Amino acid sequence: MPLSALKPVPEWLDLRTVARETHRLTLRGNLPLRFPAPLEELFNEERAVQKQRQIVNMGLLAILVFDMFLVGDYLVAPEQVGLAMFVRLGVVTPVVLAALWLLWKRPVSAITQDLFSLSYCILCCLATLHLHHFSFASATIQAGLETLLLLVVMNTMLRPDLWAAALGTVVCCGMFFGFLVLTHMFTRAEQWTLAGQVFWCATLTLLANNRLLREQRFSWLLQVRGRIQRQSLTEENRELLSLSLQDHLTGIPNRAAYERRLTELWSRVVETGEWIAVVMVDVDYFKQVNDSFGHLYGDRVLQRIAKLLEQSMRAELDFVARYGGEEFVVLLPGSNLESGVQVAERIRVLVQVAGSPAVTRGDAPLPMDVKWSTVSCGVAAIQPGPTDDPKSLVDAADAALYLAKQTGRNRVCTPGALTLVQRA
Repeated sequence: MPLSALKPVPEWLDLRTVARETHRLTLRGNLPLRFPAPLEELFNEERAVQKQRQIVNMGLLAILVFDMFLVGDYLVAPEQVGLAMFVRLGVVTPVVLAALWLLWKRPVSAITQDLFSLSYCILCCLATLHLHHFSFASATIQAGLETLLLLVVMNTMLRPDLWAAALGTVVCCGMFFGFLVLTHMFTRAEQWTLAGQVFWCATLTLLANNRLLREQRFSWLLQVRGRIQRQSLTEENRELLSLSLQDHLTGIPNRAAYERRLTELWSRVVETGEWIAVVMVDVDYFKQVNDSFGHLYGDRVLQRIAKLLEQSMRAELDFVARYGGEEFVVLLPGSNLESGVQVAERIRVLVQVAGSPAVTRGDAPLPMDVKWSTVSCGVAAIQPGPTDDPKSLVDAADAALYLAKQTGRNRVCTPGALTLVQRA
C-alpha cells in the first residue's frame, strides 16, 4: 500500500513502542510474532488490502499450476483423465475462483484470509489424493509431488499466519500419510521415504513461513517508524512555518504572511468577480511616543493597536498583518471602497479611544506636549480582472495613507481625495 494511502499514525503509537517491538522481533526463536493488541489491530488493518490482493494473485497462479497437472494425469493414468478433468476443472477450480472473486470484491478480516488460504490447500490436497487413490505407483508419486508443492504454495506464497499455516500443514500431511497407508502400492521403506520427504518439506516451509512473517512485521515496524518521524517533522515544520509567518511582537501575521494571503485572496476575487479593499494603517506620532515613554511603552502601543485591528474585522476572510514598523495592513475581500472606508473609520475611532495603554510606574514622566497615539488610514478598492495587478491596489492605498498624513493625521483618506476628517 502506498504511503499516501495510509492513515496518520495514532497518537498512542510512539517511537519507544516501535523500538521495543523491533528489538523483540530480532531475538532468535522469539514467539509469538503477534504484537500487543492495539498494535496488532493496526498492523492487520494496514496490511489487509495488500495481503488480500497477494492471496488473489498467488491463488490464481496456484490454481493454474494445479490444473496444468492434467498433463501429468494424462501421461501416467490416461484412463482416469476424464475423472481428473471433472475434479480439477469441474469442482476445485470453480470453487477456488468463486472464493477468489469474493476476496477481490470485498475486504475481509485477517482471520478470514488465513482460513481461505488453509482451506484452499486442504481442498486441493484432498482432490489430488482422491484422484490418485488406488492408482499405480507412478501416479502415487505424482500425488506426493503435488502435496509438496501445495505446502510450498500455502506457507510461502499465500503466507497465512503461523497458526493457520501449521493447521493446514498438519491436515495435509495427515491426509497424505493416510493416503500412503491405504494405497498398498509401496513397501514400508518406500512409505517411510515418501512420508519423510513430505514431513521435512512441511517443516522447512513452516520455518520459511515464520521467517517471512517475521520479516514482514519487522519491515512494517520500520515503515511505521519512518512515518512517525516524518509526521513529527511535518508538525515541527508546520510550527516553524507558523512562527515564520507571525510577528513576534504583536502576535498577528507579519509581512511575509500578508504577501502570501494577498496572493490567495486576489486569485479568489478574480475568479468570483468580487471587490477587494486594502486599508493601510499607520500609527501617528509614534516616534514621539517612543521618545517620550521609551521603546517598551511603544511596544505596548503596537500590541494594543494590533488587538484593536483584529477586533475591527467583520468576516472570516478579513485579514490584518503588521506591514512593518508602526504600519499595519488590512485586506477586506468582498468589500468595495465604501465598506473599506467604514472599516477604516471603525479602526480609527477604536484606536483614538483605546489605543494608548496606561502609563505605568516604570515609564518615563509624562511630557506636557505629548500626543496620544492615533492612526491614519488609506483605503483603496478594486473589482479586479485577470490582467490587474495587486501591487497597484496596495500602491493606491499607500498613496491615500500618505495623503492622510499630509492633511493632518487621525483621519481616513481614499486615493486623491480626503474622505473623512475626524480630530480629537
